[in-house]
Parts: sequence; structure tokens; C-alpha cells
Amino acid sequence: MKKIIILSLYFFTIAGLFTACSKDENGDLPDNLTQFPTPLVVKVAGTDQSISAGNPNAFSGKVRVALYFPGGAPPKKYDVVVIKNNDKANVKVIQADVTTFPTDVTITGSQLATLFGPPIVAGDKFDISVDVTIYTGEKFEAFPVTGNPYAAGIAAQPGSSTFVRYTTI
Repeated sequence: MKKIIILSLYFFTIAGLFTACSKDENGDLPDNLTQFPTPLVVKVAGTDQSISAGNPNAFSGKVRVALYFPGGAPPKKYDVVVIKNNDKANVKVIQADVTTFPTDVTITGSQLATLFGPPIVAGDKFDISVDVTIYTGEKFEAFPVTGNPYAAGIAAQPGSSTFVRYTTI
């Protein structure tokens, strides 16, 4: 008798799972979702990949700012920004109003020293990314003081790179 009851419960549970997972019952996504233009920020090969502590002014790096989904909706603009030593309260703009993708942006040691003040010393880290402004006017910061940049999980997508780091060695 116990076997029959347990077997009956098993079949009813499986039948319930199949009927609960009907395609017709899955909701559609809302029509008012904003498509987020996910940035792709990478170092350009053939340019400096780190900063020399012995001569930081000689540094000349280049980053490529592109769209992770090149066929997707573009942003209104990207602003290329930088922070030093993970200080998210001190974000500096390298280049504002980038609207063509991909775009290569050059960063120099002299420029970094002007933005943050000298000296640039061994161990200093400069993180470069983009603030995203979409067509509604809403802005998503690359380095918010609290929370994740853009949204949780954006940087975990395969092939994603939302920022680059130059380290002074």
C-alpha cells in the first residue's frame, strides 16, 4: 500500500512539473526596457602596456573603446574616465563625448600627472573605463562609489572587458 501511495505521489509530482512549465504561461518581457550599450574597453597592442616608474612621462598607452554588441543600440555617448589607486571618489575625464565606435584614445604619462598631480610612483594603478550616457539622458558610471558599474554581471560576459588597468612598475 505504501508503495502505491509513494508511486502515485511521484507521478503526480512529475505531471505537475510538466503542466506548470507551459510555454504559454511564460510572460513576455516588458516593452519599456532600455537596451544598454555595453562598453568594450581594451588595450591596443603595440602601445605601452605599463608605466615605468623611472620615467612615467614617457608613457603612451592607447585604449580602444567599442561596443560589446556592435550591432546593438549605441549610447548617446561614452566619456572615457580614469581613477588612480582605486579612488572612486576622484574620477577624472580623459576624453568626453565619444560617439564613434570603435575609437582609440591615447593616454600619456604627462596627462595622468596633470590629472592627478605628480609624482607617479611604483605601484600606482590607473583604471580606465567609460561613463555611459544613453538616449534617455540617464548616465551609468564606470566607477560608482557604491555598487557595481553599469549592472551586476556585465563584466562576466564572455570576451567582455569594461576597463583596463595600467600599473606603474
